[in-house]
Amino acid sequence: MGEAGRADEQAGVARAANRDLETALQDVRTERDYAMTQTALAEARQREAEEQTQTAQAVSQFLTGLFEDADPIARTGRMFGSQNRGEGELTALEVVNRGTSKLETALIDKPRVRASLLDQIGTVYLNLDRPQEAEPLLEEALQLRLQELGPDHLEVAASWQSLGVLHMSRAEMEEAGAALEKALALRRKHLDENDPLIADTLFHLGTQRTFYCEYAEAESILQECLAIRRVHADADSRGVIATLLMLGQMHISNEVPLHAAPLLAEAAALVDKRQGNNDFSDIFSLFIQAQLAGNLGDADRARKLFEQVDAKGVKLLGEDHHILAFSRYQFAGFLESQKEYEEAVKMMRGTEEVFRKSFGPDSYYVASLLLQIARSERGMGDYLQAEATAKEAIDIFRKDMGRRSVPRRSERASQCFHVLAALVVDRGKVDEADMYYREGLAIRLRLFQEWDVRTRWMGSQLAYLLLKRESMPVPFRFRDHHVPSGEPDTDLEWAECFTQAAQVVTGNSQSLTADDKLIVEYFQQRAVELLHSVVDHGELEEEGLQTNSNLKLHYDRADFQQLVNEFKKK
Repeated sequence: MGEAGRADEQAGVARAANRDLETALQDVRTERDYAMTQTALAEARQREAEEQTQTAQAVSQFLTGLFEDADPIARTGRMFGSQNRGEGELTALEVVNRGTSKLETALIDKPRVRASLLDQIGTVYLNLDRPQEAEPLLEEALQLRLQELGPDHLEVAASWQSLGVLHMSRAEMEEAGAALEKALALRRKHLDENDPLIADTLFHLGTQRTFYCEYAEAESILQECLAIRRVHADADSRGVIATLLMLGQMHISNEVPLHAAPLLAEAAALVDKRQGNNDFSDIFSLFIQAQLAGNLGDADRARKLFEQVDAKGVKLLGEDHHILAFSRYQFAGFLESQKEYEEAVKMMRGTEEVFRKSFGPDSYYVASLLLQIARSERGMGDYLQAEATAKEAIDIFRKDMGRRSVPRRSERASQCFHVLAALVVDRGKVDEADMYYREGLAIRLRLFQEWDVRTRWMGSQLAYLLLKRESMPVPFRFRDHHVPSGEPDTDLEWAECFTQAAQVVTGNSQSLTADDKLIVEYFQQRAVELLHSVVDHGELEEEGLQTNSNLKLHYDRADFQQLVNEFKKK
């Protein structure tokens, strides 16, 4: 090998040695960086644990200081100022009011501790049905946590959950759902899938979906919550009870009470096991059992259960609590079903102010209450007052639908339009009745692919009203029948009535609204449905279908031509 070759070889060996050295150094740096990273993570975890411990201790000391005034000596004024009431104990409201007062200037230099206390005291205010006092505390807690901890932290999730519950207490369901979804996303990200905190958020979110009438999603969420809480059942049997009860309420609200029965039976057994006399879970269990008994037709049992709920609710919650008001609303519905209209109205009027205060004056729940009052007032024969009440409900329903369309809530609004239309038409207000029938019927036509009894009933009544207003002949039986009679002559006559009603709508409008178009299409479909019955049961000739001038409106319709073709084959 020449000198040049040896030089190249030596250079190659040197390069290889350098590479090996660099690799070794990189390995050392990697191991060092890894060790440093693990050390940093361990230190960060240690700091987080220490901060959490310090926060918990500071919160405990602060709250302990609030409750020192339970000492009779302290009630002379040592702790919070003079108290002249003597031997009475501090109420929960007094405690949190004083805690709020202390927090105005306390712990400014410890934002994490301050945020935790604000969140806890705000939650107590919510439990005392005082959302106005809770809101500024919960909002400040969230802002402090965002500033101190950033948006991706578990304590921020706690604030989002508290705000979600605040919004629910005001029936601000869309805002509640958004806040609770943020809390759930954070907790799923940072916690094990069966962590009890995830179950807590799922419970509130499932409750929100139930009140928002989104029952399929509510059931899925609550079932996941229940599965997690069963894992921790020994430590959280109250949570299992609450979830079973909410699932039962969801099924009752969705009008499938038989699905609720086994859930309520299990909840009742757990309540008995806990010996929860006069406990909120006991009241809620009785409340749902009362609804179930009423839906299943056991009137005597339903009445007794509602009365027990009322007596225990007054004792535990007070006369003006929104949960007791909601129970009385359901009790009044039961009384209405028993035709005890006067008692039903009295009970509902007694809850009206609580509904307005708790859920807001323009909320869906106030509108639903007013609708039920109007029905009972009509049952009493007080038609003028029923009309006024129903109109007030309609105004609120329109606002609610303008905020967001929820099928079950829109369906409830359509019921109110139906009730009001029937009230005003009886007093000769034909044009007003026409407006209410159209608006209510259009809502139902958008909601349902298949026509239910109310949709058919409203359609027949609107068609009858339109024809009578135009002085057209119309059989009286037509107004109160919803399906074909099976009598060929009658069904043909009714088909002609629906056809003429469609022509009235199109003829009286220079430009059809979207609602008008829906109603015209509906009238034509009803006419073709009746013609099917004529063909199936009668001796109508093929030419009779295609030459009847009263049916000319349908000649170009695909469903009408299909009927003609079926008749030819037949």
